[in-house]
Amino acid sequence: MQALDGAGLTASTQRAVDALAANGWDAGRVAEAERAEAEGVLRVLECLHTQPGSLDAEATAALVAATLARVEASDCDMGFADPLDEDALESLIANELDLRRVPSALRERAEEQLGVLRTLGEGGERDTAGREQLVKSTLGRVALTAAQPVVRTVRHEGGWRVGPRTFRLTDLVGMAAMLLVGTSVLVPVFAGLREQARHAACVSNLGQVAGAFGKYGGDNRDALPMAFSAGPAARWWSVGVPGQSNSQHYYKLYTDNYTELENLACPGNQTGCFETERPGTFDFRCITEVSFSFRSMFADHRPTLSQVAGLPVFGDRSPVVPVAMRGMRINPFANSANHGGRGQNLLLGNGAAVWVTGPAVSTAGGNLDNIWLPRPVERAMGQMLGIAEMDPLRGTERPTSMFDVFLNP
Repeated sequence: MQALDGAGLTASTQRAVDALAANGWDAGRVAEAERAEAEGVLRVLECLHTQPGSLDAEATAALVAATLARVEASDCDMGFADPLDEDALESLIANELDLRRVPSALRERAEEQLGVLRTLGEGGERDTAGREQLVKSTLGRVALTAAQPVVRTVRHEGGWRVGPRTFRLTDLVGMAAMLLVGTSVLVPVFAGLREQARHAACVSNLGQVAGAFGKYGGDNRDALPMAFSAGPAARWWSVGVPGQSNSQHYYKLYTDNYTELENLACPGNQTGCFETERPGTFDFRCITEVSFSFRSMFADHRPTLSQVAGLPVFGDRSPVVPVAMRGMRINPFANSANHGGRGQNLLLGNGAAVWVTGPAVSTAGGNLDNIWLPRPVERAMGQMLGIAEMDPLRGTERPTSMFDVFLNP
C-alpha cells in the first residue's frame, strides 16, 4: 500500500478496498491491476486475528500513544461521502444486520458494509478483555511489520516488476488507528445501537398490541382475548396443541384480524416468529417462537381490561418457563432473555408500556407480585428475597384471583 495521508486512505488503496468489497473480500477475484494493493489491504486486516507480538510494556505504551495521537491529529472526515451509504448503515443497524430486511435500493451498499464488519471480527460484540487483546495484537503486528521490507509488484513504464518497499511506521500506525477505532470503539457502540433498535422495535410492537387489545375489548365487552375454555388437565405451556397453550388466547388477536402477526414478535427473541402471515393457524408452532407472555387465562375469574388497568397483562417472554419445561430448578427473579436479562417491557391493562428491571411489581395495597409465578407458588417460596432457586413449575398452575399477575406462554 502507498503512504497514508493522516488517517485516511490514498486513492489507489480506496479503489482496492472497493474492489475487495465488490468481490466478497477475495483478492483472487480482484482485477490484476488492483490485486497487489488489495492483498496489502487484506494483510493489514489480518492484523486483527494474530497473536500479540513480543513487545515490552514501554514499547506497547509508545505505540498506543502514537496511535491515539495519530487519531487526534487527523482531520479526516469519518463520515460517508455518499449519503446513501449512511442510509444503508442505518438500515442495517435498524434491521439487526439482516440484509433481507434492508430496502432493496440500499441492499448492495449494506452488503459491502456488512463485509467490512465481518472482516473486523464478524460484526459482533467483544468484551473488554477481548478488545484489549485485540489492541495489543494489532500494535504488536504493526511493530513487527514496520521492521520488515515488504515485496510488492510495482508498475513502471514498459511493464511490471517486483521490488521491495518498506512500510513506514507512520503508515502502519495510521492504518492501525483506523482499525483500532473501528474495533475498540465503533463496534461496541454499534452493538449498543443494535440493542437500542431492538428495544425500540419491541416497544413499537407492544404499542400495536395495546391497540389490538383495545379493539378486541371494544368488540367483546371489555374482555381479554380468549380462544377456548381450558379444562383442568390443560398445560398452558403446550404451544401448538389445540385447546392447551395460553399463547393461543393472544394469538387470537392475529387470527381475528386485530393486529399483524409480525407485531406478536420481539426482535430480541432470535427464534421468534417474524412471518407476516400464517393463514389457517391457531397458535405458534413451538414455544421457542413465542416472544411474549400473556396473563394466564386458566383461572376461575377472568378480569376485564378495566379491572386490571394498572396491572401487567402482556410482556416479554417468561425466562422461567423454558427452564421449568426441562425439569430444572428455576430462578424466580430472572429477567426476560429478550433483552439480555436486563429487564422486560410490560403492557398494562390501560395500554401503557413500561420497562421494569425485575419481575416483582407493586399491586394494590403496596404488595409485591412476581409476574412469573401464581400466588400459591409465591407463598410457598416464603420470603420474596434471598431465594436464588426453587423447584420448577409443572405447567398446570393457576392464578388465584383476577389481581394475581401470572404471565406465561
